[in-house]
Amino acid sequence: MEAKTTTIKIDKPTKDEKKSSGKSSMLAPAPRRKRGKKVPLAPGHSQVDWMRLQQKTKPMKPQKVSPEELKNHKSETDLWMVIQGRVYDVTPYLHFHPGGVKELLRGGGRDASKLFSAVHPWVNVHRMLEKQYVGVYSTK
Repeated sequence: MEAKTTTIKIDKPTKDEKKSSGKSSMLAPAPRRKRGKKVPLAPGHSQVDWMRLQQKTKPMKPQKVSPEELKNHKSETDLWMVIQGRVYDVTPYLHFHPGGVKELLRGGGRDASKLFSAVHPWVNVHRMLEKQYVGVYSTK
């Protein structure tokens, strides 16, 4: 008895079939959040470099910060901002920020909580800036 062999020809998918042959889902795609533009950072200014620098930085002594005091710190050489009721001196972080100096200056000298939350809802700011903590924002 002779064994029969059967050859099956499989056609390669066309370009259109390749495009549409991705995984399908009955769910609508997640809305895309508009993200700010990143700026090129200088060598030695990555987020990893920032975290290494923070390990060597001593924390400040916390103080109460009034709105009047906060308004005095809104320049590129002296930049404080309030995020979630806490005041941070973000001056050392300026050149590490992926969005650039100008983006951070937008929140300088004021409560930047809404701005921060709109752009960085996933970032743990208290951990990232814990050594830059100046104190509690006091409106009284």
